Amino acid sequence: MSTFTSTSSSVALPSPPFIQVEGLPNLRDLGGYPLPGSKNSIRRGVIYRAGAPSSRIDEEGRTTIKSLGITHVYDLRSNPEIEKAEAAGRGGVVEFEGSERVFAPVFTEVDYSPQNLMVRFKNYQSGSPEVGSSSG
Repeated sequence: MSTFTSTSSSVALPSPPFIQVEGLPNLRDLGGYPLPGSKNSIRRGVIYRAGAPSSRIDEEGRTTIKSLGITHVYDLRSNPEIEKAEAAGRGGVVEFEGSERVFAPVFTEVDYSPQNLMVRFKNYQSGSPEVGSSSG
């Protein structure tokens, strides 16, 4: 682990923290963040995070992903989220050469996409009992 030293409460993170890959939003290295209660930080170049991948990732993007040494992709989306992405033409399951896709949904059959979370929280605020959203 790399050592994190700071005399202020602000944390110096990688600059820029984002890695540009068309069709893979919000890709960034999680390294550089301090570990609570420690002088160490998460090692850079080990773990990355991104939004939902699309089939629009071009060859340059795939080369970038491969160059990062990514060997496993943990897909946290539910089945309904994957199906919605596929129906919208963004691609459902997207795999990368040289990496293994691990399906590890937080909720397997419930759509907790940002749109459905908004409906869920709106129901909380209205005082009505929580109900699932059947619309997509």
